[in-house]
Amino acid sequence: MNELLLSKYLHFGKKINILAVYPNNYNLGIANLGHQFFYRALNETNLINCERLYLNNIFSNNLCSIETKKKIQNFDVIAFSICYELDIFNIINLLKKYNWLDSVLQKKYSNNRPLIIAGGALTFINPEIINKYTDYAVIGDFENIIAKFCEFITDALENIKRAEILKKYNFLFNEDNAGKWNTSAEIDAYSNIIPLDKNCEFDNTFLIELARGCPNNCSFCNTGATRNPLRFFDRQKINEILNILRLRNIQKLGLIGSAVLLYPNIKNFLNDLLKQNFQFSFSSLTINHLDFEIIELLVKSQQNTLTLAPEVGNEKMQKLINKKINIPKFLEILKFAVSNGIKRIKLYFLYGFEENDNDDIFAIIELVKEINEIIKIKGKPTNLIISLNPIIPKPNTPYHQSNKTMLPKKILERKKKILRNRLINLGCRLEFMSINEALLQYRIANNLI
Repeated sequence: MNELLLSKYLHFGKKINILAVYPNNYNLGIANLGHQFFYRALNETNLINCERLYLNNIFSNNLCSIETKKKIQNFDVIAFSICYELDIFNIINLLKKYNWLDSVLQKKYSNNRPLIIAGGALTFINPEIINKYTDYAVIGDFENIIAKFCEFITDALENIKRAEILKKYNFLFNEDNAGKWNTSAEIDAYSNIIPLDKNCEFDNTFLIELARGCPNNCSFCNTGATRNPLRFFDRQKINEILNILRLRNIQKLGLIGSAVLLYPNIKNFLNDLLKQNFQFSFSSLTINHLDFEIIELLVKSQQNTLTLAPEVGNEKMQKLINKKINIPKFLEILKFAVSNGIKRIKLYFLYGFEENDNDDIFAIIELVKEINEIIKIKGKPTNLIISLNPIIPKPNTPYHQSNKTMLPKKILERKKKILRNRLINLGCRLEFMSINEALLQYRIANNLI
């Protein structure tokens, strides 16, 4: 494992030892800023030593921390950062492996095993299932509860009664605060560890969460429903970080967030980065806030890929998901992007909204055909990738609250087959989420397992 640590910590001599476990592989975990922030924030306290583990091979007989090779069972606390529904099975398998599952399910913690806790993005979707398979579920942001979290861990390890702890700390999930997430006004999530492996998506890239929350409130999306208000990373602190990165000869920045283009004076900010010889990329961009000038800045930064999520193909479907896109403007931007050097375009679409209505899939087909023709510019070969996923109604979204359920597998397979047959000869690359996986996500998110 090849990585650059921007801050190094002494992992001995503190009272409490916590193992931060990302319940999936290293490449995913190291790109998760919540996991990285948790690690950094606790190591900066005087009370807690925090080390890391990634479950590349959950069935290994030698699960131990990266930092000191301490065995997992010798930690005081195991803290999972969980973002994806299917990762819950990795947590369950780990608890079974060490014979901890029954006591966790019964909420009978004792000093015979580590305290099991978890937090992460899934707490905004289904904190109940996280709570089921842990001693405690930490819900919401972490920046504003670090000191209180340390108090909570101390209390829990001293075997103070669970009911008393739940009453004392409102950032822990219980039935009385379901649907209430702790929200921090400050964002402090950025890389402390940079992977130097070309197999990682963000190889040699410093990540920073530029924006948190989203004002768009798309009906299918959990972010706008649970993580508002929209907040931004402090610009003065960014400048301080940039000074450190220059000294470490780190030039690549990954700007993360659902609404990064709404960052105050974003174009001035990006121009400043270019003047300081930084390259930047975005995990994804909102179409309505994208314009020609942003495209030009991306090209200057040597970003070759443009990732966008039109989601649907016509105005009727836009109204259904509460996402208004100016399609003619969108097409103009794609053509401009290809003309100016963008070599790879990835577009995300959703299908499977209504059982007896195929307007969702035919609208996607027509729009993709139009896009495919527009980006065929002589001398400008472009790799077009179309990602097609069934709509998954998840809790705490307007779409779910309107009593929408997921379509049966047979109907989804039929819609998928039409999409594949109509698009396969266009020359673009098609990526379909497994329908079995999507259905399993739905069942986990909605407590149907």
